[in-house]
Amino acid sequence: MTALRLLLVLAGVTVVAFALQRGADVRSCDDARGAAFGAALAPQPEPLPDGGRALAADVVDHCRGSEALALSARALVRIGAFAGAQRLAATAVDRDPEAFAARTALAEVLEARGRPEEAQVQRERARALNPRGPVPGAPPPAAPGSPGSGA
Repeated sequence: MTALRLLLVLAGVTVVAFALQRGADVRSCDDARGAAFGAALAPQPEPLPDGGRALAADVVDHCRGSEALALSARALVRIGAFAGAQRLAATAVDRDPEAFAARTALAEVLEARGRPEEAQVQRERARALNPRGPVPGAPPPAAPGSPGSGA
């Protein structure tokens, strides 16, 4: 009976430690994303001397989900920090190749960097993942039954 109690106590301590660490991870991710958004939303954003690489590295290190990376990539594109934006978007796609937001963010970055063919490939992949989703830079999907919709 004592061994069972000890095992239950250890399991409880492990769960609490995991919850505390997860909370710290979420706060770290929020802080890193906040820095990226703060740079993008400043009244007169300053160009980042390293192309946003340091901000991108911080977000990549602290955020697990592809959504956070994709949103941060879009924020950096808006201030012309293309190197950091591309790292974030590419990492988002690497972490979750089936993520619509990651594909559309990468398409947006590639388009902004003057690589329209590669951007179109990402838009097509995004459209395949979510046929009704809004894909930036692409024409909206045809409504079912309309000319060109194939239905």
